[in-house]
Amino acid sequence: AAPGGGGLTPAAGGAAPAGIPARAKKLLGQVDQMEVSVNESLAVAQAMTAASPAQELTGAQQDLQKQQAALQDIQRTLIQDLTEARKGGAATMPFVTELSNLSPRLRTLQTGLAAEVTKIKGLLAKAGPGGPALKPAGGVGTLKPVQPAQSEADRKAAEEKDTKEFEDCLPATKEAVNSADEAADSVVAMAAPLIADPPEEGELLKSSMQEIETAAADTQEKITEARKQINLKLQVARKFAPETRKTALLEFSALQQKLTEAQKKVNPYKTFTKEFHARVAARKALTELTEKLSAAELEVEKAKMMGAAADLGQMAEEDIGAVEKVAQPALTNITASLRLIDQKLKAADGAMKDELNQMKDRTMGYKKELDAVILVLTQQRQGLATNDMLKIAAGKVDVAEEAVVKCQDAELPFLKGMEVLPEEESAKAIKDCEMAATQGEQAVNGARAFLKSKLLEAKKLVKDLAASVTEELNAQLARLEVVAQKTASFKKETIERKLAALLADAVDSLSACEKKVEALVRSSDVLSPDSADTLDALTVEDLKAAIEKSGAAEKEASAAMLEARKVF
Repeated sequence: AAPGGGGLTPAAGGAAPAGIPARAKKLLGQVDQMEVSVNESLAVAQAMTAASPAQELTGAQQDLQKQQAALQDIQRTLIQDLTEARKGGAATMPFVTELSNLSPRLRTLQTGLAAEVTKIKGLLAKAGPGGPALKPAGGVGTLKPVQPAQSEADRKAAEEKDTKEFEDCLPATKEAVNSADEAADSVVAMAAPLIADPPEEGELLKSSMQEIETAAADTQEKITEARKQINLKLQVARKFAPETRKTALLEFSALQQKLTEAQKKVNPYKTFTKEFHARVAARKALTELTEKLSAAELEVEKAKMMGAAADLGQMAEEDIGAVEKVAQPALTNITASLRLIDQKLKAADGAMKDELNQMKDRTMGYKKELDAVILVLTQQRQGLATNDMLKIAAGKVDVAEEAVVKCQDAELPFLKGMEVLPEEESAKAIKDCEMAATQGEQAVNGARAFLKSKLLEAKKLVKDLAASVTEELNAQLARLEVVAQKTASFKKETIERKLAALLADAVDSLSACEKKVEALVRSSDVLSPDSADTLDALTVEDLKAAIEKSGAAEKEASAAMLEARKVF
């Protein structure tokens, strides 16, 4: 057996298909090596603090991301090997069990890596290019700045001392827990072929069952001893400096959880002889359900592996859809299996109840993992939708800005330096300006309504996404307000130009009317009372000519007055 796993010897009832033992052994070795490598990277990352230089933080981040990529490769290989091993039936059940038990180990590593990557990113965001630096303070002989520097040094020394103590004791504790967990897996692996294909009653069966019970008792001792170690280490860890205490408590709590899982594995086998036949019958009765859960496990692992792309940023529409096609049917199958298990539990007892409870725990674990994947997909969907929405928002503001450019083009005739344009040209220019102003107003109002509604919707998004979307929408709103001010100003200027054109027509018509009236007055001068002295000197023909001229001038003046009234 490879370190970190149980036995890999197949059941005596049959031979494993060619290649499966070698592949399983190789994968177990890879996982063992991966655990060592990842734990080394985690130890480096966990030692990083806000005082670490940015260069070291960046190096630690890159190392963690490389480990994440390598871990994903191993997860893909595990899914492929599990699929092949299950095809071998009872002969490969020990290998299926061993390989299935690798999933929790890989998930633990992935969780640790993700947590440290997040932590390092946070530290990098706070640190400058050269890392934090102490700022000089105080004048010559001032002692006040010395105390904070000394306190920081003391804190750092305490962290280093406690970190060393923690790192020194952690490997032995992990070894004890891993040993207990491996022993529990070994018990399960020993019992699996016996339950799946029990031999005839006799000494062979009796000795095999006794061997399993003995192994279960030994495993129980290991679990008890490991739990004692962890409890002692937790008491010490609570006295560590803050950062080290936090890390230590997380590590030891994870180890406690691992022991709890090992305890659950070994409990059914402590009285294996007594419950053997009932357990065999229960296992056979639940064969179909077991096969469904095995298939569900593969689908869950596949969905998790595909969904891991979310760690690198926004997924594409087709990638999200591909994961959903795997996750949604898997969730439906798991939910149906849980309902069936709950129904069977109502009437179950003894070995059947134990088997069903184990299945329920296993299924709930799958559902929890799948729910996490679906939550990530929901967030990715929101991110995709908001990206599209932000593009639309920017496009609406762009349209409003383009409308302002059209307004500027429409007013070009008024920028030639002429006080008043010719009537026809002025009418056309004013009509173009009014149309451009209306289009501009419509674009501004439409964009503003869209942005306001999306700002309200953004409050319903997940926290981080809501903050970034709100910031972007407010930036677009600020752009739009500039456009709105320009549009309002242009509309006001257009109204003033239209009024000026109207007044120009009125003034021109009034001026023309005045000229005609003045011409009438001049033509009537010879006939006015003031010209009585000169009337005697005029001939009849002169008087007739003067009267005709005055009549014509009167008609022209009257026509001009009518035209002026029309304009007004």
